[in-house]
Formats: sequence, structure tokens, C-alpha cells
Amino acid sequence: MGVLVMWFFGGFGRSMSLRGQRSTKKKIDASSDSADLAVNKDGLFHKGVTVASWSQFKSRTLFELKQVILDPAFFILCGFMFLLLAGVLFEPMGMFGSRYLPLTYAMVEVIRGAMGMLSMIIITYYSAEVVWRERSTGMGDIIDSMPVSNLVYWMSKLVAVWTILVLLILFAIAVTVSFQLLSGYHNIEPGQYLISLALFAALPWMMLTVLAFFFQVLSANKYVGMALFVLFILSGLAMEGLGLGHNMLRFSKSPSFIYSDMNGYGTYLVRHGWYMLYWGSLSLVMSMIAYALWQRGPQQKLSSNIQKIGYQLGPTGKWTLAGFFTIFVLSGSFIYYNTSILNEYLTEDQLNERRAQYEKKYAAWIDDAVPTIVDMAVTIDIYPRQRKIVGSAELVLVNRSPHIIERFLVSTPGYTPAHISVEIEGGHLGKIHEQHQIRWFEFDRPMLPGESRTGRYEVVRQQLGFVDKDDATTDSGKWHIYQQC
Repeated sequence: MGVLVMWFFGGFGRSMSLRGQRSTKKKIDASSDSADLAVNKDGLFHKGVTVASWSQFKSRTLFELKQVILDPAFFILCGFMFLLLAGVLFEPMGMFGSRYLPLTYAMVEVIRGAMGMLSMIIITYYSAEVVWRERSTGMGDIIDSMPVSNLVYWMSKLVAVWTILVLLILFAIAVTVSFQLLSGYHNIEPGQYLISLALFAALPWMMLTVLAFFFQVLSANKYVGMALFVLFILSGLAMEGLGLGHNMLRFSKSPSFIYSDMNGYGTYLVRHGWYMLYWGSLSLVMSMIAYALWQRGPQQKLSSNIQKIGYQLGPTGKWTLAGFFTIFVLSGSFIYYNTSILNEYLTEDQLNERRAQYEKKYAAWIDDAVPTIVDMAVTIDIYPRQRKIVGSAELVLVNRSPHIIERFLVSTPGYTPAHISVEIEGGHLGKIHEQHQIRWFEFDRPMLPGESRTGRYEVVRQQLGFVDKDDATTDSGKWHIYQQC
């Protein structure tokens, strides 16, 4: 993300000098670096990316890294991380006090759990410290007078905080890998560590760092910026209850993923990639705006800095900002189409309300007798690339209850837009209830106790697009009412 900003932003390492209003007859020496100079409409010379600019960036980044890594707080964080990991690794993680094998996916979850709250503390504290370091020590005016671009300061400080997060993740990986080896488990799977922790953990935390920097730039002092970021994190905990739980509304978030030895990450990587493109483009927009608002010299009002955003960005920066915002809108539209049009999205309240209605409507038949399947011959065709299953079954059903069966309820499996049919001798399948995806199967000739009949079941299941939430559990009402069927 930082490389994209530096490459497309333009003006990295900008060096400016005022040109007088009157024309001068003095010619610029051809041996100078005037070939790299350009003049904008405000009469200002500026210089693009040069070797000196990159040299300044590297020097400034090295300085910022020394400030945060050699600080005692970093070593305290490493020690605290070790205690968090040890507290989980050396405790039974299985059922009934048993121990699981130290599989890599389990180690990844341990690291993600340990880094969850710790990462928020790191981002909150370090973003405030690095942004306000010079001003807090009284060196702000001296540092700001240096012929160094705002982007050098912005990116070097951002990289420093990102490095803290990456180093702590690497430290945690070293601890868990050592635990695996000491436990006699040697299938380390470094690729899973890389993907699960880099793409699904570190990348969202880096975006949150950009947001924390954005709050700091907007704030009058570092404590206001820290408060704004903490309030933002706390507000995220209440969004589900307010009906705003969709991950398109929760900054840097994406749906959870499942890793399996058979299927790897499956389609979760594609879905996560779309969400990261969505939030990453917004992070770049905020990063560019925050860069344009970066304070230089004496403290100025925010309104005054906002008026200078266009000047700070320049024509190239404005087009780049518009491009990133366009990516944000287009990727968001694609996510919405998949999660809310191709698939149904329900808030937690809507889902609970639907479950309640379901149980009220059908709970009266919870104890009714249903035919019991005693024999079946199943044929299943799997189409992995289409994410589709075509199945059929020849059934033998018996009424094992002492009651006559006149009808029973059939629940439609999820992701069955194409086809489903149930055929049993002497009966037919009724009209589906769209909201609850359920229908009655009614016998024209009631099924007597002990009677046996044959039938056939066909279904085509296919998931279109992707969903925002994976509902891996069966609806509670359906499970309680129809578990026997």
C-alpha cells in the first residue's frame, strides 16, 4: 500500500522554491538538475522522485525504526506476547482436558487470539507517539524546517508502526514453531503461517494503522487522536446490535475463513481479496488526504489545512485519489451484489425474528410422526469449479409409528436455486414457503402404520457468488422440529 502511494502519488521528495512574479533574464545553468524541475500554475518549482528523496526516506525510516524497536516498551510487548502464548499453549486445548496435536492451523488461531487486543493497543499507542514525537519534544519547528517532503515523514512513521506489528507476529511464530518442534510435530507448514497471518491478520491491522494516523492528523493533540481511535474500536462492538454488522460497514473487516487440509483456503481467499481491495482502496484515500493535511511549522487550524489539500496533492495526486476512490466504489458494488443480491443477508435481529416466526408457525407439528428412511441408493455428482452438487437417491420409507401419516414437512437445503424434488408413492410435494424454505408433502393415500413405500429424492445445490456471513449451523427451529426426518 505504501509503495502504491509513493509511486502514483507524485511529488515524493518534493523540493519547492518560489519563483518571483517578474521574469528574470538569468538563465539556469544547463549543468544543473533543471531538467527535473517543473512549474505548476501557482508558479512553484517542484521536483519529482529523485535519488536524494529515496535516500531521505531510507534515512528517516531507519531513524523511526530505531526509536520504536530499541525502546524498552517493545521488549515489554515481546515478553507480554510470550506470556499470552505460553498461557494457551501449555494448557489443554481439546475436549475433556485432552490435548490436540500442535497443528499449524491451531497455532495460527492461538497467535491471532493473542494479537487481537494487543494489536489495538500497539496501534493506538505507537501511532500517537510517532506522529507527535517531534512536537512533544519541542523539536517540531526545527525538523519541519528541513528540506524534506511531507511524504517522507508520513511514510517513514507509518512503516515504523507496521514494522512493530510484523516483528511481533514473527516473534509469535518463532514461539509457536518452537513449541511444535519440542512437541515432536514437524509438519510446520510455513505457507499457512504466511497466508493466515499476513493476509488475514497483518493486512487489516495495517489498514487500522492508517486510520489511527488519520485520526491523529485531524486532532489537536495526540490524546484526542487516541480517544477517537478507541471510540471507533468500541463502536465496532455495538454495530451488530444496531443492524450494521455487514463487513462492508466495519473498517478493515472481512468474513471469517476456514482452513482445511483437504481444501486449503477454498474460495475464502477470493472473498477476502475483494474485501481487502475494498478497504485497501479506502485506506489509500485516507492516507493521501492525511498526507495533504500533515502539519508543518506552527500549529494551524484544521480548516486552514483542509483548504490546502488541493495544492498539496497537485493534479497527479487528485487523479490518483479519484482512481482509488473509484476502486473503492466498484469493489464495494461487487461485494454488495454478491452478498445481498445473489445471496440473502440478514442481520442478527432479522435472523432471530425469522427463527421465532418459524417456531411459532410450525412448532405445533414437532411431535408428528414422519416416515423413516430404511434404505437408500445415493448418486452424487460434484462440480468443484462450479461449486455445485447434483444428487439423487432411491428411497425406501417405512411408517414405524403407531399413527397414520397424512402429511409431513420437508425443509429445503440451502443453496438450492436450481432444482429439488421429493417423490413418494401416493403423495405429492406442495408449494414452498419462500421465507422459511419449507413445504408440506401430502399423501393422497395416507401412510398406514408399518407400511413401506418407495420414493426418489433429487436436488441440485449450487452457491452463487459469496456471502458475508457463513451460517454453518442448522436453523434451530428446523433442527428441533425435523431432526428425525
